[in-house]
Amino acid sequence: MLVELPRTMDIVISGIQEKKNADGERNGWSSTAFETYDSCRTRNKIDIITMAKEGAKKYLKAYFLIVCSNDETVKKLEKLF
Repeated sequence: MLVELPRTMDIVISGIQEKKNADGERNGWSSTAFETYDSCRTRNKIDIITMAKEGAKKYLKAYFLIVCSNDETVKKLEKLF
């Protein structure tokens, strides 16, 4: 069930913390924090925008092209849109 919830946006992964030993080396399983989408949206001050699917794709593509500096990441995003 936990695997299905992120797919439907009922919950989002809000953080991952690697477990480290006293020397600062990775040691053991990482911890994952989950929260509801509404909680995450409110905490991060994300507005709800209502628009058609194609408009939303253009909006997201434009946003990610601004914030992504890695050319490889941009190429992968362009394939999605």
